[in-house]
Parts: sequence; C-alpha cells; structure tokens
Amino acid sequence: MAQSSFYGTWEDSWAYLEKLIRLDRFTLIVDMWYIKREPFQFKTLTEDIKRVLQKRPHIYLWSDEYSRFPPDFGEPTSNGLMMINSTRGGPALDLTLPHCFEREGKLCLALGGFTYQPLCQNPETGEWYKPPEALKQAYKEVQALLRKGMVKRYMRSRTATSKGIIKPIIMPLWIGLDAIKLLEAHTAWILFGNDDWKTGADLAKARGELKPLIDEYE
Repeated sequence: MAQSSFYGTWEDSWAYLEKLIRLDRFTLIVDMWYIKREPFQFKTLTEDIKRVLQKRPHIYLWSDEYSRFPPDFGEPTSNGLMMINSTRGGPALDLTLPHCFEREGKLCLALGGFTYQPLCQNPETGEWYKPPEALKQAYKEVQALLRKGMVKRYMRSRTATSKGIIKPIIMPLWIGLDAIKLLEAHTAWILFGNDDWKTGADLAKARGELKPLIDEYE
C-alpha cells in the first residue's frame, strides 16, 4: 500500500492545505462524527475551519478524477452518530495533517500521513475492486506537492528483529519547513516512545553523516 509519513506544525499543515485548495481539483472532507449523512467539506481555509481541523486533523480528498461514489456512512452508534467508511464509497485519498501539541512543557511534533486504501468496496453491490490508476497518479502528484514544503533529514534509531535482537538503523524523516526551523532552534521536539525526545541536534542532512555513530550499538 502506498503510504508516506511526515512531521510538521499547524503552520505547515495550513500551507499544505492552501496548496491543495489552489489546485481546485479536490473536495476536502473532514473525518469526524456525523449526525446527518452530509459530509462536512470545505474549499477555503477559514479560522473556523482551522479550529475544526485542530480537533479532527484527518481528512479525505474526493475528486471527479477517481471517485466513483459519494462518501458512505457506516451504521449509526447507539447515540445516532456515524463516521465515513473509508473502504466503501469513493475511493478517496487519505490525509492526516501533521501538527503539534504541548507535553511536559515542550512543543511536540505529531506525525502526519498520506495514503489510500489498497482495496475499495462498491457500496451498491458489495464488490471489492482495486483503486483506479487515476487515484494512484493523484497520490504521486499530491505527495510530490507536499514534499516541496518539506526537507529530508536522517536520525539514528534502533529496531527489533523478528528474533528480538536490537539493531541500529538510520531512519529518514520528512519534516515541514516551519517544523525544521523550530527543531533546529531547539524550541520543538519529536517524541519517540515515552521519553526519547529528539531535536535538531539529533538530525543530519545526509545519511553518511550518521554512519560512524552506529558503532556504539555494535
């Protein structure tokens, strides 16, 4: 499944959305709890919309280019609330906005993501089908557009093998332009686990800059 992840601030997210809106090729629909089967969509980024997205940063990108069906709502809960079923209807691109929040007195960057469902279901027949090539092409184009507002950095990390052995790795990170300024100024952090705080000092512009540092794990 095509999937990408990245870090950023709210300012980075607003910049990404402004770019998408200017394309005038997508209908942006917020993933939230609904009372009526009417999707909350927007084509301008107002302060009211920003407040909604700060609570619900997950959105869908619908388009006549690749979406065959309108949003499909799942069965209501006991209190009558519904959510959009991402595998039925559409298909649509799936964007989680990167953002930031306060934790332990620090500005922490939260991971965003961009993807689409590998299989879609026709809400009328129940038939499963693969997403159209137009959606895959739109994914590549939007990913390239988003990355124009990011930089690529590398960081040392560790991962566990299937046998439970801890091994060092070099992890690539995509980071928004506003977020990287804050990381390099040591006014924002990325939190891994519960207490592993990373900032600009832990990042490198090239993978090779970190290779000599792996020795301490070997």
